[in-house]
Amino acid sequence: MHYNFKNSPKKMTPMENFMVEISLPEIQDEEFFNLIPSHRMLINDMIEKGIIQHYTINAARTKGWILFNCKNKNEVMVALLKMPIFDLIKFKIHDIMIADGELYRLPKMNLN
Repeated sequence: MHYNFKNSPKKMTPMENFMVEISLPEIQDEEFFNLIPSHRMLINDMIEKGIIQHYTINAARTKGWILFNCKNKNEVMVALLKMPIFDLIKFKIHDIMIADGELYRLPKMNLN
């Protein structure tokens, strides 16, 4: 469980992690590619707001994984519905018990 301090330093909101596994369309036509710039703007905004922690697309552009930091699956669904590519993707939402990595650590010391 994570706590979101962005709204108010006095009020802590418990947040959960959810991994969304996305299947991108097999045929990525002009319609799909025209949606990418607005989709990326939304993803960048969600990353800046702390809603998305990680956003990954494989090299073949067939699969994606998004680590959400939300109160519940409903919030994840609301975020997914905002995506311009929503009607063109298939997805599954997974509850995550542990999300750990180097980015969750204190910065490494560099003693030049």
